[in-house]
Amino acid sequence: MSKFSIVVLLICAALLTATEYASAKPSKQDLDTLYKLQNKMTPDALSFIDNKIKEGKDLGDWNELKAIWFFRGPGSHFEEMFFAARSAARQDPKNTHILVTYAMSLTMMKKHEAAQEFLDLVLKSNRKEARALAVEAYLLADQNRSEDLAREEMKSAIKIAPNDPDVNNLALMFYRKIFDYDSAKQSLDRWIKASPNDLLPRMILAELLKNARHRDEAIAECKKVLAINPDLDWAHHVLINTCADKMDYKAVIASVSDLLTKSKSAKFNYELWVRRAEAYGHLNQYDKAISDYTSAMNVLAPGTPQDKLPVDISKFHEKAKRCYLQYFTSRAQMYVKTGKSLIASQQMSQILSMSPHNAGALLTRIEAYEALKKYDLALADMDRLLRKDSDVAEWYKIKIRLLRKMGREADAKAVERKMKEVYEFGTR
Repeated sequence: MSKFSIVVLLICAALLTATEYASAKPSKQDLDTLYKLQNKMTPDALSFIDNKIKEGKDLGDWNELKAIWFFRGPGSHFEEMFFAARSAARQDPKNTHILVTYAMSLTMMKKHEAAQEFLDLVLKSNRKEARALAVEAYLLADQNRSEDLAREEMKSAIKIAPNDPDVNNLALMFYRKIFDYDSAKQSLDRWIKASPNDLLPRMILAELLKNARHRDEAIAECKKVLAINPDLDWAHHVLINTCADKMDYKAVIASVSDLLTKSKSAKFNYELWVRRAEAYGHLNQYDKAISDYTSAMNVLAPGTPQDKLPVDISKFHEKAKRCYLQYFTSRAQMYVKTGKSLIASQQMSQILSMSPHNAGALLTRIEAYEALKKYDLALADMDRLLRKDSDVAEWYKIKIRLLRKMGREADAKAVERKMKEVYEFGTR
C-alpha cells in the first residue's frame, strides 16, 4: 500500500470518529450575496469568500464554496480547488456535501484511489447523494472503466437532482469525455434552464456554438453575457475570436478596443494586440496594424528598440521567441505595404542572420526586395526557399513573377512546367 493510501485511510478513520462541528451555517443573506456575484462570474465573489474565511467563522462551508468557485471558473484551477476542499474537509469532517466536494477535487487532480475512498464513505450511508453519484460517474470515465456503470450512475444523479448546478456541470463534463454530445447538450440546456442567471453555462454554450461554427448564435450569447457583466474577460475573448472567425474585422477592432478600455490587464495580453493588428491589416489600415504589432512585442520584450530584435532572444521561452519573431515578421509585411520596404528588408535580415531558413522572414524579404526592384536579391532568397522545400506551388508562382520582371521569359516558362508537376503532387 502506498504512503498516500495510508494517509487517506487515516483521514477516513478520523472522519468517522470526529465530533460534530459546532458552528452556525452561513446566513441566507451572505449566501444570496455570494451566489449573485458567483453567477456573474466576477472576481468579487472570491474576494467575498476570502473575507468570510478571514473572519474565522463557518470555515468548512466557506472553504468548500471557495473550492466550488475554482471548479467553476474558466481554466483548470484544480490545484487551488484541492487545497480549499481539503481545508473544508478538515474543518467539517462529517459534512457529506463537503466530502463529496473533496472527492471531486481529488478526481480532478487524478488522485483516483483517494477520491474513490471518500465517495465510498458517502455512498455507503446514502445512495441518493446526487453529487457523489455524479462524481463517481466522472471518476469511472476518467479511468476508462465501465462506461455502462458510469452512465447509470450519472442518470441516477440527474434523476435525483436535475437542477443542481454541480450535477449538471459534472454531467456536461462526463458526456463530453465519453463523446456523447447529444447528452452533453441536454445537460447544458437543463443547467441553463434551472439556473438562468448563471453566466457559466451560457459561456460554455457560447464556446460550443463558436466551435460548431454557429457564429451568429455565439456572438449573440456573448453579448447577452456582457449585458449582465461587461467586465467578463472570457466573454470578450470568445466574442473577439468569433468575430475574427467570421472575418468581421470592424467588429474585432471594436471589441478589442472595448476590452482594452475596460480592463487594466488587457493591455498586457499580447494576443489581443495581435488580433486587432490583424484586423487592421485586413482593412488596409497598415499604420495602425504596425502600432499594434509593436505593442504586442513590447509586452513580450519591454524596452527593446523598435528596429531591433531583443539581444537576449535566444534565451526566450520557445513560445515567446516564436511569437516575437512572428510578430516582427508580420509588422515588416505592413511596412512593405506602406512603402517602407527598405526597413522591412533590413529587419528580416536580422531574423535570417539568426535563423537562416525562416520561411516567413524569407518570404517577407522577397516581397520587400521585389518592391525595391532588387529582383536578383529576391530571386536568390526564392531559391533558398525552394532548396528548403521544392514542393510548394505558390513559391513557384512568385519565382515566375520575378523572372518575368527580370525579362527572363524562357526561364519563367521552364519554371511554369515545374509548377504544373508540383500542382499535381505537391502542396498548393
